Amino acid sequence: MLKRRTTLLCAITLIFALLTGCNGDVVDNADFLSVPAEASSDSVATPESATEVILDLSSINILIAYFSHTGNTQTLAQYIHEITGGDLFEIVTVDPYPTDYNECLDVARRELENDYRPTLATQVEDMEKYDVVFIGHPVWHGHTPMAIRSFLEAYDFSGKTILPFCTSGSSGNSRAMATIRDMCPDSTVMGGLSITRATLSDARNLAVVWIDGMKINNKAEQDNMINIQIGDNVLTATLVDNSSAEALKELLASGSVTIEMRDYGNMEKVGGLGVNLPTNDEPIATEPGDLILYQGSAFVIYYEPHSWSFTQLGRINDITRAELKEVLGSGNVTVTLSLNYD
Repeated sequence: MLKRRTTLLCAITLIFALLTGCNGDVVDNADFLSVPAEASSDSVATPESATEVILDLSSINILIAYFSHTGNTQTLAQYIHEITGGDLFEIVTVDPYPTDYNECLDVARRELENDYRPTLATQVEDMEKYDVVFIGHPVWHGHTPMAIRSFLEAYDFSGKTILPFCTSGSSGNSRAMATIRDMCPDSTVMGGLSITRATLSDARNLAVVWIDGMKINNKAEQDNMINIQIGDNVLTATLVDNSSAEALKELLASGSVTIEMRDYGNMEKVGGLGVNLPTNDEPIATEPGDLILYQGSAFVIYYEPHSWSFTQLGRINDITRAELKEVLGSGNVTVTLSLNYD
């Protein structure tokens, strides 16, 4: 089951692709993934932002672990194997999931509601040797299948770099991404690759771009990210390169900062930082997820578009507008900021 190619040199670029999930109760659909061997290069997505760093893949060990119900995620895992030469490993449960679509939906829902951990029939030999672990899955009910949680709890991923990938219908998948981050607090969980119906025809090329373009440097990545805890949800945000963001990182280096935030204008949550940071005001058209410094001392999370002159601090990763509004709620909210590597 494990296949390995020991030599490969490629430079890797971080793509903060949104992990997207199936609409409502859609499961990794049969016959969903049917990708030609070569797709048009014109259809390859270009990341809007990336962190330029370098990793020599010939000096590391790579595992590509995946759970697939109908074969869609397996095909994507095969592409990643061909590109990286990493070892392939299929996550298999002792009790197979029903082949009937509706029955599988029901089982997946019950497992999620009961926080159930299915027993796995396959085990990774010598997990300790792997430096980078790709983890692939379909999106079930907006979450990772519970088999992925069984897998994550079965091994120690401390110090490893994790790259998630998924197959889905169309909708956002921040909850699945958050689950992997929450269950691997001592790992570096990178932005992931999502293949949906909309990107189906370019699946192979998107995998090539994701991997051949990835340049991973764990410390550089973490140094430019912060955690944002809202209730039980822990989001991550990538900071911009300005003196305001640097000052925020210096503030958080002394410890986490908790902000009581209120809703304003049905477009943002705002609260005082308790200190003044340097400003870099400029006209900005915000998007949902943007983090803004207002008048040097107010921290703002936008969930609706707005145009004004203020300082951008960064943007929340891997979340849609609807998901962000759900996390923030309609009234006051307590938000805690901390450094990503704390």
